[in-house]
Amino acid sequence: MKDKIPVHIVNKNAFIWDPEDVIILRTKYRIVGSLVGLLPKNPLQNIFSSLPLLLLPEEVSLLLEKGFIYLIDDKKSHLKPSSSDIKVFNDEQQKLKDEDNLKFMKQKKEHLQRNLNKNKSENNVNVNNSNVDNSNDNNNANTMITTNTGSDNVKENGNDGNSNADSGILNKNNSTTNNSGNDGNDTTKKKNKTKEKSQLVHIQTSSKNLPWYQPSNNNHQNECFTLEEAKSKNIWTFPETPKECQKYKIFCDIWEKPENYFITSGSKYGSDYLIYPGDPVQYHSNFIATVIYDTDFEYSPNYIIKYGRLGTNVKKTHLLCNIDKKTNQINYYSIEWSSWI
Repeated sequence: MKDKIPVHIVNKNAFIWDPEDVIILRTKYRIVGSLVGLLPKNPLQNIFSSLPLLLLPEEVSLLLEKGFIYLIDDKKSHLKPSSSDIKVFNDEQQKLKDEDNLKFMKQKKEHLQRNLNKNKSENNVNVNNSNVDNSNDNNNANTMITTNTGSDNVKENGNDGNSNADSGILNKNNSTTNNSGNDGNDTTKKKNKTKEKSQLVHIQTSSKNLPWYQPSNNNHQNECFTLEEAKSKNIWTFPETPKECQKYKIFCDIWEKPENYFITSGSKYGSDYLIYPGDPVQYHSNFIATVIYDTDFEYSPNYIIKYGRLGTNVKKTHLLCNIDKKTNQINYYSIEWSSWI
């Protein structure tokens, strides 16, 4: 049981909540599934998804028959919590919020300090540039005055001009720096006076640490380790209908082929499955697979053109899968467009 991955069943849907289990399923068993959760820091987008991982019904039954997973009836595993359990849970949640607030305030102060240091360095650069420009202007003025008047008066006036200019700029710079520093301190003081609200919203996703979550209670009545046991307890019933049995048999046959294909849902292309030669992160799918449930199906020209065009438009080979009623053998027919020679 320690080596088996827990799969949580909620309303006939199978979910994986542990990221390590998701990695094991993908790398070891070539099971991809689909992430259906939202990113905690970017919930208002649908480009990238997060946990939980939703498994296809075929994937669940296959893994259960292979002995790689076990099922948990998530609803029945959650008992009614007592008042003391609720108090402990609320205290832990409040502790997490307080820790998050402290981390946020620390990061906020560091950010303000970096901005202040950046402003000071920029002001110092401006002061140095102004001194260089003023000294160049005064030297040019001294050269012009020397031709008309005595050198002593020119040097004296030049020194007075430099000192006045430098002192004016430095005073201006000091006042600016002091004002910015005071503004930063005032802002920090105002923030400290008001009570900070929580910057993160904690949503409890994993139930294994909850005291009222007991899947192994009542002699493992809420857990299933085989497909037959899951069906007898009515926790998991796929495959149940004749069409589901055909679809499941074809899925298992493709998954067990020596090419080690990765299989995902093909709903976005109007088919049953997408078949990849490797991990979908690294490869494009080569085949679109459609299950033909009618065992007496005749491949008319209209169907061949329809399936062929669908595969060609997305640059894939369309794979038609059918189970022969007489021999109970799975047949695969691939359709792809070829140019006229």
